[in-house]
Formats: sequence, C-alpha cells, structure tokens
Amino acid sequence: MKNRIYIKIIGDSIAAGEGTSDFKELDSTLIKVDNINFKNVQTKKSWGALLNEYLNKENKNVVLNNNGCCGMNSTQLKENINKLVSEKDDIVFILIGLNDRKRKNGLNELYSNLKYIINHLRDKKIILMTPTISTKENENKLSRIHHTIDIINIIRKISKEENIKLIDNYKKIENYLKENNLEIDKIMIKENCLNDGLHPTDLVHKLIFENILESKIIYSKTI
Repeated sequence: MKNRIYIKIIGDSIAAGEGTSDFKELDSTLIKVDNINFKNVQTKKSWGALLNEYLNKENKNVVLNNNGCCGMNSTQLKENINKLVSEKDDIVFILIGLNDRKRKNGLNELYSNLKYIINHLRDKKIILMTPTISTKENENKLSRIHHTIDIINIIRKISKEENIKLIDNYKKIENYLKENNLEIDKIMIKENCLNDGLHPTDLVHKLIFENILESKIIYSKTI
C-alpha cells in the first residue's frame, strides 16, 4: 500500500510562481532544454506554495514538488515530460500556454502538445489550469502573435474533449474584477511584485489558490 501521495506542478512561469513579491530564481538548474537552463525557484507566496502549506497542515503524507519552468512553452514541456513528471507522481497540475502566444503556430502546437501530454499521463490524476488575465498593455506587446483568450479557449476545449478536470483561473479573475468593480491593472500592479502585467501578484496568486480550494478537486482530508 502506498503511504505517500505525490503531487507535481508542471508548466511555465505562472506554474513556477513568478510575479510574487518574494520570488527568487536560484542558481541551480532544474532542467536544461535547447541550451536553456531552466532554474529552480523559491517563493512562499505563490499559489503552489500556498497549496503545499495547506495540504501539509493536516496530511503529512502529501509531497508536492513544483517543476514549473519560467519561459517554457508547450512543445518544450511535451518533449521533456518524462524529466519533469516521475512514475511515482499521483496528481499532476498542468499550467502552460502563455509562451505559445509568441509562436506563429502556437495555438495548434498547444492543442496537440496538451493532447499528447494528457494521453501520456493517463495513469495519473490530471488537473488542467488556465492562466489569469493579462493587462491590455501586456497583451498589446509586439511579441504577442496570439492572445491570452486564445490560449484559454484551447485549454477549455481540451478539458471538455478529454474529460479532464479544469481550474479556470481566467474566469475566477473575471468574476473577482466584476464583483469588486475593478480593472485588471488594479490587481496586477502591486508593491514589490514583478508588475509586468502578465505575472500574477501576491493577491492574484492567492486567488488562484482559493480557486483550487473552491473547486473541491483537491483538499487535504480526502487526498
């Protein structure tokens, strides 16, 4: 009988926790891809760190590791999936797609790559996540061939087609803004955070964490 539950987070910088006021990229390399050293990171305020803290309060047999890679696209994730997810992992959170916006064929690549990854990890509990809303300034950068909503629609489509659980953070933030009569800039620009209009602030990371709990997809007493 297995005594421990292993959870893995994979994806891009939003998965890794970038944007928080305490985010730090370490000197050590998590994985090397295409001559790029994707570094290990450190933060206590990201959604992944908050989830880890929550789960370990009541269940010491849960082991959560975050293998999110800042700057990674879905093709790189697919090609290195066996290095980022191990056989012992039981639950895998996947948050990827924003870097595919900068690739000419990025939308088709994201669709096919996620299909492959899901099929490859079928023996595990897979949880897809959407990224959050970017500011208009960030969306209008010249490097954005595609836009965040295009990425969101693909992730939602795959969730339905493959019958995979979805944590829709984009919708969560939309509702939060509407309920509080706010514009996205008001919650994406915070003191000591990265403030680039793309990476979530401490507040937005906390909202992602709360969205996971509200979904009841995963919680400590029954994991």
